[in-house]
Amino acid sequence: MLFCVDGYRYGGQEFDRTAEMRQIIDALGSLEHVIYLPYLNPQQADPPTPGALTWAAALDHPPVPAADFGFEQVPFDHPLWILFSSGTTGLPKPIMHGHGGILLEQLKLQSLHMNLRAGTRMFFFTTTGWMMWNFLVSSLLLGVCPVLFDGSPAHPRPDVLWQVAQDAGVSFFGASPAYVDLMARAGIVPGERF
Repeated sequence: MLFCVDGYRYGGQEFDRTAEMRQIIDALGSLEHVIYLPYLNPQQADPPTPGALTWAAALDHPPVPAADFGFEQVPFDHPLWILFSSGTTGLPKPIMHGHGGILLEQLKLQSLHMNLRAGTRMFFFTTTGWMMWNFLVSSLLLGVCPVLFDGSPAHPRPDVLWQVAQDAGVSFFGASPAYVDLMARAGIVPGERF
């Protein structure tokens, strides 16, 4: 199954990825389902391939009762996700993480090391390509409310993430070292404004 969008916005610009999306779909011989979200052009809801469903069509049904959901029991070390090393010592290396180990690590990290609790509003600027995305999603295990941001961390202003954090009532803020460096170079001291 593939979930895809027609493109994205970053730094005030639009990046159409329709051609790449179709190329990927055509290259995946085992692909059974495509769910398409027309993100850049919501009014252009034509699916990218025959048989694909738009996001709206996929959700166009009565709510599914919680009792109808089925869960499969898997072994402790059953693969959950593959993350890649940073590549600082050569090519990035894939590292498979299992269900049980990740569950224990995330619960330990977030509850003991970070003191996150149910109801905490956490904002960690990340993308789905960085392992911190998995960390952010895992916070749901504790009843944490993750705050998401879609776009450039420096657009329209270099302190936009702090504005988001303030407006959302965030009590836990995280970002990359590159973002901290950007703040330092721009002379921004978040506590003076937010």
